[in-house]
Amino acid sequence: MAAQLIKKVPPTYPSQAKEERRQGTVTLQVVILKDGTVGTLDAMPGADADLTASALDAVQQWVYHPTLLNGIAVEVETTVQVNYTLTK
Repeated sequence: MAAQLIKKVPPTYPSQAKEERRQGTVTLQVVILKDGTVGTLDAMPGADADLTASALDAVQQWVYHPTLLNGIAVEVETTVQVNYTLTK
């Protein structure tokens, strides 16, 4: 059974990035623990530092249904992308 997100905390768009109209996608490698909470987070290189910090803060608070393998909860690694887009 694949990881199913049950609590998603939206990231806060950093005010400085918003003022400067910076946009982008932050890609994170996430380890989901047996209890469904987020364990380690690693940001992939190349994203804006302010957006990355915001994404890390938000995703750390996410909660998933535990992932089961043959009925047993297991840790899993997944990739999460957080998009920052401003409207016109």
